[in-house]
Amino acid sequence: MSVDLITGIVRILKPDGSTAGTGFVVSDEGLVATCAHVVEAAGAGAGDAVRLVLHGTGDERKASVERDGWRPADAEDVAILRLTPPLPEEVASLPLGVSVGSEGHVFKTFGFPEPNPVEGLRGSGHILGETAMEGMRVLQVRSQEVAQGMSGAPLWDVETERVVGMVTSTYHTDATLKFRDLGFATPTEVLLDACPELARVLQMLPPRAPFMADDLPAGFVQRPEEFEPLVELLLAEDESAVGITTALRGAGGYGKTMLATALCHDERVRAAFPDGILWATLGQEPNLVGDAVKVLRALTGERPALVDAEDAGQELAEALGDRRCLLVIDDVWNEAHTRPFLRGGPHCTRLITTRNRDTLPPDAHTVDVDAMQPDEAVQLLGTGLDFGQDGILPRLTQLATRLGE
Repeated sequence: MSVDLITGIVRILKPDGSTAGTGFVVSDEGLVATCAHVVEAAGAGAGDAVRLVLHGTGDERKASVERDGWRPADAEDVAILRLTPPLPEEVASLPLGVSVGSEGHVFKTFGFPEPNPVEGLRGSGHILGETAMEGMRVLQVRSQEVAQGMSGAPLWDVETERVVGMVTSTYHTDATLKFRDLGFATPTEVLLDACPELARVLQMLPPRAPFMADDLPAGFVQRPEEFEPLVELLLAEDESAVGITTALRGAGGYGKTMLATALCHDERVRAAFPDGILWATLGQEPNLVGDAVKVLRALTGERPALVDAEDAGQELAEALGDRRCLLVIDDVWNEAHTRPFLRGGPHCTRLITTRNRDTLPPDAHTVDVDAMQPDEAVQLLGTGLDFGQDGILPRLTQLATRLGE
């Protein structure tokens, strides 16, 4: 889904026509979310009318401040406005999502800080997670681009493609402060408490399938000789586990994890597992409960309290249910470590990377990933180099041969 924030942004006006702050359309019926202190800066309060501009069209409108959606600035600092429908076709409500699970995600926003209080500015940053401030739920965020004047702006989660919060406070820019560029946003759950009518909008949105694989690095070199057989196994109907291993027992560094990451990004694989791509990295001494919690949070949006690995396996089995997922179990050293992740989920395919075939389930299909092909090794070694430079290709080929591809 591709959404331009501009389509849902409004600029709230002071009595003299200058900018009081930002708001955003949250329903096709004309509901707008903003901060109570922005409404107060516009010279209004609960039950009053405010002037605003639909930023995407430039149209000026009046909106009423909903009494039931008013939370004063010294409380939760929320105001819900209501525009008289219909809205212009160019104006679209921004889809709401829950803030749970947004920790660590990149966000984007749009508001009206100086020096662009009319044209507006885009901003971005990272969501640090939820905390409590003066007894209120808030999201901590970090950004160098969001400043005073963006209060009431939507916090758009790039990963989930939903609004998960609303910018509420100015950001610190004093370099002497310990937490430079730290700011705060109101979670969407607080907006829902202020205006239960929004729950209907939230429930209408289809959940986005979790995708836990890392991005592929710049310079990634595809390995079709191993890649295509793995795709074929993952798309097979028997849903058995698939292992990426090495012919040489204990050998590491051949690119098993990177190949698994590339498989997760392949469009054929993603289409075959519409309910999500899950990932758990175990290692020699895994935290099985912690790894299971991460997978469960991606699946359910909740962070369960698990007692032990047995409890984790049971919770995972219930959460997987009949979902058609791909679960990558990366860097397995001990067969016992995989057990919590193999339970349940009859339509969940497991992709296991390991240095030791003995860690794989007995019925697992395996593909060995050993040395690269000579041309693949040369391409990897030459990342960022000019292959047209005299003599560089023979030298890279010689180096690749010395390294055993």
